[in-house]
Amino acid sequence: MATAKTLGAGRINRFLLCLTAIFVLTDCTLLSVRSFQNDFEGLNAAASRANSAGGTLRILFIHGMGHHPPGYSQPLMQGIASRLNLSSTGSSRSITIGKENHLYGEVNIADYSGADGKKVRTYELTWSATTDALKARQFASDATYASSRVLVNRQLKAQLIDDALADPVLYIGRYRNHMQFPIMRAIEAILHDYQPQDELAIVTQSLGSYMCYDTLLKMSRGERIMGEKDYSADVVQDLIGHTNYVFMLANQLPLLELSEVSNPLPIRRESNTAVKALAEIRRRHKPGARLQRQQAPLALHLVAFSDPNDLLSYPLDQSSISGSAIVYSNAVVSVERSAILGVFAWPLTAHTGHDKSKLVMDLLAFGHKEADSRAASRPSAAP
Repeated sequence: MATAKTLGAGRINRFLLCLTAIFVLTDCTLLSVRSFQNDFEGLNAAASRANSAGGTLRILFIHGMGHHPPGYSQPLMQGIASRLNLSSTGSSRSITIGKENHLYGEVNIADYSGADGKKVRTYELTWSATTDALKARQFASDATYASSRVLVNRQLKAQLIDDALADPVLYIGRYRNHMQFPIMRAIEAILHDYQPQDELAIVTQSLGSYMCYDTLLKMSRGERIMGEKDYSADVVQDLIGHTNYVFMLANQLPLLELSEVSNPLPIRRESNTAVKALAEIRRRHKPGARLQRQQAPLALHLVAFSDPNDLLSYPLDQSSISGSAIVYSNAVVSVERSAILGVFAWPLTAHTGHDKSKLVMDLLAFGHKEADSRAASRPSAAP
């Protein structure tokens, strides 16, 4: 018969076993990948160019797959603003996007200014409302089994599959126009404010890059989206001509461009993707005044940020986007900074945690130059 002493020893052993398991499972390896391919400027250079022309830097934020609440870009923009010594002017407004009793999202507009005269206006597009209700209805039955899944599987199924990956599936299908509709409205908001001396920079996340390029290309051709066209194609083309940089967080272009493949032949070298078409439009609509100020006019510059442990992002390569009208840079950095036992890094943080990375905000603000690594290592004054 077991005695109280042996029962107590058994409890202690189980307790020690649990503590050991917790210690082992939470033992983390610090991740610090920093790899750069091709130099690029940051938003500070863009704001300076706009200011020298007497204009405003306009920044369009477009989130990627999965639910995002309004205000999702604020941590990122606050970090950039602190680095560029910009202060909020307190001026802001919101535009609700709806059609036929369906909410498609909203655009939140805010102004910033610097003591050196720089002016920045941000346009944050939140398009999650376009797909949220649809996904909830589609997966309602499966959600009833969530309690039967173990914790990690439950979170991955809900956050990665049902909420996130469902969006690109919708986009490459028949729902594409619906998902382009809020982007069209955000660009129309920019066109309403836009002046010829301004510059536009675009900051996108994952699927948002692909959606943005597609929508801009459609608008540059004067096509209707969801039966509407409250803009001039000529003005859209001029706006594209004033766009020098697109910063793509968690870049998915190589993956999503597979939806354009129509045969098994190696066609990448001859592909005419939306981004290449936009680069050609931009080349034809560069502002003359800027060409006179610069000996070497800027090409459309794509900067792809990716975490090697993000399962859904990819670096850019020369065969997919390069050309006389396009240049690219890759910034491969550890957004998820820890790996459990050195073998597992949480992929969702790697895909969406850019606003918590001081390095990413430094790079967005100041860019990166191989000969001058201060842009990548400059001490951050704020989060």
